Amino acid sequence: MSGRRALLFVHVGVLLFGLAAVVGKVVETSPVALVWWRNLFATIAMVVLLPLFGGSVRRPRRAAWMLVLGAVLAVHWITFFAAMKIASVTIGLLGFATFPVFVALLEPLVVPGERFSWSSLALATMALLGIALLVPRFDLGDTLTRGAAVGVVSGALYAVLVTANRRLVADTSAFELSLWQNGAAFLVLTPFNLGSAFVRPSARDLVLLVVLGALLTGIAHVMFVHGLRGVRARTASIVGLLEPVYGIAAAALLLQERPAARTLLGGAVVLGAVVLSSRRRRGSANEEAERPVEGDAAE
Repeated sequence: MSGRRALLFVHVGVLLFGLAAVVGKVVETSPVALVWWRNLFATIAMVVLLPLFGGSVRRPRRAAWMLVLGAVLAVHWITFFAAMKIASVTIGLLGFATFPVFVALLEPLVVPGERFSWSSLALATMALLGIALLVPRFDLGDTLTRGAAVGVVSGALYAVLVTANRRLVADTSAFELSLWQNGAAFLVLTPFNLGSAFVRPSARDLVLLVVLGALLTGIAHVMFVHGLRGVRARTASIVGLLEPVYGIAAAALLLQERPAARTLLGGAVVLGAVVLSSRRRRGSANEEAERPVEGDAAE
């Protein structure tokens, strides 16, 4: 694959990740049910598409770890979409966008050879100051404050996935990690979505859930990971920073969300901290393991 085509794959994958927030916002169901359907369709899409992109569906290694991280992935996505529904796509995405700063703080605790840096703590403080600018007052009764807080929790959980998968990717492909963790997330949430609690989505919402799971998650992950084969990890990580930008732009265009000046200022501070944090980690090996977690780990 040529470098230009690989870069296009990465950009399209990130664009689709950003659109997931917009679709999740408009689906009229609970975040738990939304994530359950999403992971179901994402898993099906990846099983079908992986062989076409050179991947394979094999028995997972470290099955217990896949189950644990699948549970973390499920809660990450529940908080991610809850933030959008509580506040707005913009607030939720900017809260989630803090995850690279959390990664920088977690890696010294998990990854051999990584050392704690005071600059990482300074960047974390900068990111939190940016989040503070997003909200009008520190009151969890306020929807913007609550949405931003839930978005930050989503980012922190995603950082846990990123850090754990950096260890696992040494002997397991990113394709397999995405597939099995999405499948595990579906299994973990199944008891909460069956029986008396099961609510069948409307025809409109079912179509949106198929789009969210199959296209904006499964196909997006396959395209992103496939593109990583032809671009440098640092290039992919920089492109990945565009996810909240794509999502916020899509929300403004499709949902008529118009961020206030204070929100834009806070977002600029958050993204500035994220960019600085990512630049510090450019020399880190295995950075390409970050995005494929999200099912989204990705996201």
